[in-house]
Amino acid sequence: MTVQEQSRELWEQLEALIASGDVSAAELLLSSISASEKTRILHRLNEQANHQLVELLTPLSAAELVEDLPDQQAAGLLDDLAPGDAAAILDIMNSADQADVLSHLDEAEAEEILAHMIPEEAEDARRLLQHDEDSAGWNDGHRVLWLPGDDDRGRRIQRFAGS
Repeated sequence: MTVQEQSRELWEQLEALIASGDVSAAELLLSSISASEKTRILHRLNEQANHQLVELLTPLSAAELVEDLPDQQAAGLLDDLAPGDAAAILDIMNSADQADVLSHLDEAEAEEILAHMIPEEAEDARRLLQHDEDSAGWNDGHRVLWLPGDDDRGRRIQRFAGS
């Protein structure tokens, strides 16, 4: 099977899982493929299917998906969500990734999402949005530790600085 045929097969599988609402199988499929393959597959899905996929996934799975995509494509996925739903996904991501995605939305939409985020997360993202991507202030080196079984919003367990 060629790469193109394999990509088409994965796309068709994901499309069927979205239509059936099978969140577990969709999450399993997405977790089994590379970031570049996810980018190709989501590019092939129509806008409605992309929107349905993000709404189908848990916020944690949606955040993992968004982190794997190019920032512009990730912003497009969050663009159609209610601000609170987009915020629930961004709250799980690290602040540099939050800022990357938010920087590709129009300012009013980004601000509306920030207003729904956990205040500390929104503050970090806003601070990073004020810096140029090439500046030292853009990536502050924060890391996040996760506890297995954490709630769907991906509650932060502990943050620490370091590389």
